Amino acid sequence: MRRGSLVGPLLLIGIGALFLARNVMPELPLLDYLAQYWPFLLILWGGLRVLEIAVWSIRGVPLPARGVSGGEWVLVVFLCMFGTSLHAVRGFTSWLPRAGFEWGGLEVFGESYEYPVTAEASTTANPRVVIEGFQGNARIVGGDGTAVKVTGHQTIRATDQATADRTSKDTRVEVTSLNGQVVIRVVQPQSDIFSKERNPFRRRISADLDIAVPRGAAITATGRNGDFDVSAITGSVEINGNDSSVRLENIGGDARIDVQGSELVRAVNVKGALELGGRGNDVDIEKIAGQVTVNGSWSGLIQFHDLPKPVRWKTSQSEITAQAIPGELRLTIGDISGNRITGPFRIDSTTKDIVLSDVTGSTTIDLQRGDVRLSASNTPLSEVNVRLQSGNVEMSLPEGAKFNMNAVTQRGEAYSDYLNGVKQNREGNRGASIISNAGGPMIDVQVNRGDITLRKSGKPAALPAGSPPRPVEQ
Repeated sequence: MRRGSLVGPLLLIGIGALFLARNVMPELPLLDYLAQYWPFLLILWGGLRVLEIAVWSIRGVPLPARGVSGGEWVLVVFLCMFGTSLHAVRGFTSWLPRAGFEWGGLEVFGESYEYPVTAEASTTANPRVVIEGFQGNARIVGGDGTAVKVTGHQTIRATDQATADRTSKDTRVEVTSLNGQVVIRVVQPQSDIFSKERNPFRRRISADLDIAVPRGAAITATGRNGDFDVSAITGSVEINGNDSSVRLENIGGDARIDVQGSELVRAVNVKGALELGGRGNDVDIEKIAGQVTVNGSWSGLIQFHDLPKPVRWKTSQSEITAQAIPGELRLTIGDISGNRITGPFRIDSTTKDIVLSDVTGSTTIDLQRGDVRLSASNTPLSEVNVRLQSGNVEMSLPEGAKFNMNAVTQRGEAYSDYLNGVKQNREGNRGASIISNAGGPMIDVQVNRGDITLRKSGKPAALPAGSPPRPVEQ
């Protein structure tokens, strides 16, 4: 039986979808798209054929003698003739379009042209500064005076200098002041995919602004595809951005950040509370005087430092609460580590390796999979409650520390460096436990599958039960 190819049907589906979109939206300039981007059909066609042959090779299916049949070559020649003819008829002069084509935020074609930007408006000593949605970067710095000054440049990506110059004349930065509120917006011509103007992709406009505001200002900003840097502001700050990194430093009021696709969110020395939501990669939070609340989805390196008020972290995989973090807490996709944390401290998570030291106040850990290592260098100890489905628990406690312990593993071993007041018992044929009634805070450890180790701080790891004993220290 002759083997058929899926390339032709898939291309037919794609071309049919384009013409259907043209019927549903008559204003869609489909011919302009085809005239400029028809070579991508050849690239897609070839890529699908390579993928198809690779799949056949992996499955051990006999490969065709020719990767492209004679009929397909005829269609390729016809497509080239049609594309070049349409390209010439529509008035384009280059083989591939030099217009801006954006793929995942990356400008592939076109050239960038820069134009200076200046604007200014008088206001009060404590205005609300609103930066309306724009594309680009904004650096906002508080200072003396009662004026809002905007400097910088705008970048226009276009096919040629003349097109960029015309676009620049229609583009401006407006700063309006009314009743203690200053609004900053970038006014630019409409150029979305539904524009009736031919070749709507021929320009992309972004701004790179330095904004000086009164020190007592409160900031509200929205934007995309750029960074926000705000510093030396005594008022509140609210940032909403798409594909935007945010950096806050020396903020006198509360801060609220909501971003999507952020590479970095960093907040340092904020006198009020901090609320962070959305999704992104790295988060660095330090010296926040008020409560810290983080929600959403974050996949990079998360760091908390020097936080005197309650901290709450909640994602789909983990929830962490602490009364304060005078030391530090670090989170990655697979680990949680911290030291000098004030409890009540609680971790609820699915899969993490946890390393904690010197937690004052109670510690509660509820974990499905991972290893847990807890250590304390000072006495008196605090209460500890660990629930672990699969993994090992190791605890290092100061020599001479007093504690009550009920540590049980259903399937695993239990080891202890302590001889006085600690009993190491077997639980049936597969489990073990460590029991202590020496007085002091309760340490309750329940493990379904894994080992439990109790060590003295600064001592080497204990030997498993049944091993020759170490020499007794004199």
